[in-house]
Amino acid sequence: MSPSRNFIRNAPATWGIIFFLVAIHLITAIQSGSLTHNLSAPLAQSWVLYGPLVSDQPYRLLTYAFVHSGLYHLTVNCASILVFSWSLERFLGPLQLVATFLVTAVWAGLSISLFDAYSATVGASGAIFAILAICLGVAAKHKGNVRAIGVFLVINVAYTFIGEGISIWGHLGGLIIGAVLAYPLAALGPRGRWLTLGFAALAAVALAVY
Repeated sequence: MSPSRNFIRNAPATWGIIFFLVAIHLITAIQSGSLTHNLSAPLAQSWVLYGPLVSDQPYRLLTYAFVHSGLYHLTVNCASILVFSWSLERFLGPLQLVATFLVTAVWAGLSISLFDAYSATVGASGAIFAILAICLGVAAKHKGNVRAIGVFLVINVAYTFIGEGISIWGHLGGLIIGAVLAYPLAALGPRGRWLTLGFAALAAVALAVY
């Protein structure tokens, strides 16, 4: 087996998320006729997170995370997922990694809809911030490279406040839910982690309905 195939086989969920994000971007690019100005696509318009629409279309609290604004946005997020989701997948396993991505994306979406409702938002950055926080918790619990992850996280938090076109509440919401989930996911066994993720998912649904 070639090294590339082995790398994909060792992180199927991570690559599955990346391939799905790329596929969604290609669909929006075809619909809009542009790889870089793709948010005019019907799929993008129907999946973007916009607070006033959430009460009637709550699915937007998740689908926004699959749409990206241009190639740069997509590439940066996919690169981050490749580095950090791959590491976390080795600890959680493929199914729990996917569940973590989905649950934290919804919580980041809730943060946006509560605190920045009138900003149209796309991208997986909220879930990525959550994954970073969880990776930091796993590293701290299991004697990993806390410094490297911590420095990268601090740099990205700082960039959240100085960069343009960034969803501050998406990043902060993801970071907060990641910090909340970090200890139980790092300390508990597989069953305890599923219970944690299940409770987080139910709490997100309850808040969305409320």
